[in-house]
Amino acid sequence: MEQIEIISWAVLNAIKENAQIVETVGDMDTEDHFSVFCTLEDDYLELFYSETDSNYIRHFVDEEEFEEAIVNRKEDFGDNYDVGNLNYYSADDDYDEEIGDNYDGFRISTDDEEDTF
Repeated sequence: MEQIEIISWAVLNAIKENAQIVETVGDMDTEDHFSVFCTLEDDYLELFYSETDSNYIRHFVDEEEFEEAIVNRKEDFGDNYDVGNLNYYSADDDYDEEIGDNYDGFRISTDDEEDTF
């Protein structure tokens, strides 16, 4: 494995645009860094983006070392979950489009007030 420090994200982006992306680990919205694992012709690369640390490109000798680096990076970033299975937008079981929300017996008042639905 070889590593080259990169100052500009423009260089990383140029490589990323021309490469085949295998996996992205981390998220710039929730963390201050993320890695893009990609292949460019016969080269296996990690493009590391960071807001606080040095940015770099890592070149891996073979596919085995590349796959091992992906697993290690997931462990480092705490990315042991599958984002596709989180179901943020799944249907609400208590909601019926024809009836709407059912608030019968739901109380929003304090003990002094008498507001029930």
